[in-house]
Amino acid sequence: MYKTTKNKPGIGLRRHAITCAFLIFTSFAFASNPGFNFINNKQQTTIRFKLIENLVVIPVMVNDNLKVNLVLDTGGRSLILFGEGYNKLLTVLPDKEVKLNGYGHREYRPGKLSPDNKICVSDIQGLGIGIVVTNDKHFFPYVDGMSINGIIGYQIFSRFIVKIDYPNRVITLTEPFVRPQVNEGFYSTDLIIKDTKPYIKVRLGVGEVERDAFLHVDTGSSRQMILFLKEGDQQLEDSKGYRCQVGRGLNGTIRGYKGKGLRLIMPDKNFDDVESFLLRREFSNRELQDASGTIGSGFLQDFVIVLDYVNQKFYYKRIVT
Repeated sequence: MYKTTKNKPGIGLRRHAITCAFLIFTSFAFASNPGFNFINNKQQTTIRFKLIENLVVIPVMVNDNLKVNLVLDTGGRSLILFGEGYNKLLTVLPDKEVKLNGYGHREYRPGKLSPDNKICVSDIQGLGIGIVVTNDKHFFPYVDGMSINGIIGYQIFSRFIVKIDYPNRVITLTEPFVRPQVNEGFYSTDLIIKDTKPYIKVRLGVGEVERDAFLHVDTGSSRQMILFLKEGDQQLEDSKGYRCQVGRGLNGTIRGYKGKGLRLIMPDKNFDDVESFLLRREFSNRELQDASGTIGSGFLQDFVIVLDYVNQKFYYKRIVT
């Protein structure tokens, strides 16, 4: 969740990006059949989405009476709603504080837990779903008369094959036993799931050197590419440009550097014009220690992608050339 500005004379850019890494909280499942499942004997459904400042936003119904717009975020572990007003609309445990961890300068963001909710997304119904309510109802941008109320992530991606057609603004959710809809022109690679996040192996060009890298496929980031500065990596240190505010994360402002001379190398194309940012990142033992950074919706918006967590495959096809 980055509200970004480039701190460079004469340039001002307001943008929002999200990269959320949340601590898991105690789960509560009171429903007889908890989790997300199709209704109406469906095996597949499609959802129209809006791309708001490079964020994939879908309509979601909570408990049959609360309509919200949520960012579909591969970095999000839990369903989160922003705004303390939701404490009055949901049944919240008053003595249960949830600690949300993500990017930013603060240690964590506090929240309250609402257990056992019903969530409907098109022909999919989720029962016994926990929701975290936190403050800052204006966390997301208000664009074209539409507000963004929160985040939904891993619970959807881990249950279904998720196809995101960015150019046509369509998401297709499919049962994992149904073959994903990929045809000629798609490339595929292995998907590594760690700490609920999906990673793919790519090649990075750093100056004149090429090297392997694991990037988090982050649908919740509006940036194109973010790379992590690590101790002793002189090549990446030499790629630092001017210092800037990379964005706003769940836990506050994120500062880093504008990258220069960096390339993303994939089987279908070498991308020399990827806008990159560099920042320092501390890893927990829950995360992929070899992670090199993230590739976000700012880059993916030209693609159709398929995330298959169950079979650990990632498919992609570039539509815009």
